[in-house]
Amino acid sequence: MPDYKKLYTFFTASGMTHAGALGLLGNLQAESGCEACRLQGDFDLNRAKSKSYATRVDSGELSIHVMANDQAGWGLAQWTYPTRKANLAYFCKERGVSIADETAQAAFILKELREEYFQLLKFLCSTGEMFTACKRVCEEYERPAVNNVQARYAMAQNIEKQIADSVPADGGKPTGETYWPPRTLDKNMSGCDVLVIQSILSARGLYKGDMNGNFSDRLDAAVKDFQTRKGLSVDGVVGPMTWRKLLEME
Repeated sequence: MPDYKKLYTFFTASGMTHAGALGLLGNLQAESGCEACRLQGDFDLNRAKSKSYATRVDSGELSIHVMANDQAGWGLAQWTYPTRKANLAYFCKERGVSIADETAQAAFILKELREEYFQLLKFLCSTGEMFTACKRVCEEYERPAVNNVQARYAMAQNIEKQIADSVPADGGKPTGETYWPPRTLDKNMSGCDVLVIQSILSARGLYKGDMNGNFSDRLDAAVKDFQTRKGLSVDGVVGPMTWRKLLEME
C-alpha cells in the first residue's frame, strides 16, 4: 500500500498547497499507483518484475543507456522519455540509492518542476483548486496519451480521504512531524523538515548526500554553501531567513 501521507507531507513541506500536492498525487496514482518500484506493465501484486528491473539497473547489469531507451515507464511518474529517465537514474546513482527509492524519486520530481516546469510549480505552491492542479500536472508534466483528467481528479479526492487525519480542518499544512512553519535546524537534528532541506539543496545541485532526514556534516556544508551564495550569515543554521531563501522560486 503506497504511503500517501509520506508523499503528501514531502510535497506540502516543499511548498505546495494542500490542493497542489493532491493534484500531483492524483496524477502519480494514475501513472504508477504511487509506487516507486513499478515498471510499466507489471501488474503482479509482488512486483517481482519491477524489483528485478531495479536490481539490474542498480548493479549495472542493465546500463543506464539501455534502461533509458527501453521505452518502458518507470517509477512514481512513469518516466519514459530517454533523457528524463536517464537523469532520474543518474540522480539516484549520485546519491547512492536505488532507482526504486521513493524519497529520491520525489526529490527528482521537485527538481524537474523547479528546473523545467517553473510556472507549474509556482501554481502548485499557490492554488486552492485541486481539479485545476490535476489538470495542469496532467497536461504539462505527465502529458499522457489519454488525457483522463477527471479520473486523476477522482484519484486525488480518494487520496484526500485516506490522509484526512493528517490534514487540519482548514485544509492547511499537515500536522505531526512536518513541523510547519519550519523549525530552526542545525547539525545532528532529524525529521521530515530536514529531508525537505536535503531535497531542495539536492534539486539545486548543492547537496549529493543521503536523502534520510538526518542533518549530517555533508548537509551542514551544503547549507553553508547556500548561505554564502545568498548573502546570509554563514553558520549552517537553517533559521527563518535561510528557510525563506530556500523556499523562494528561482
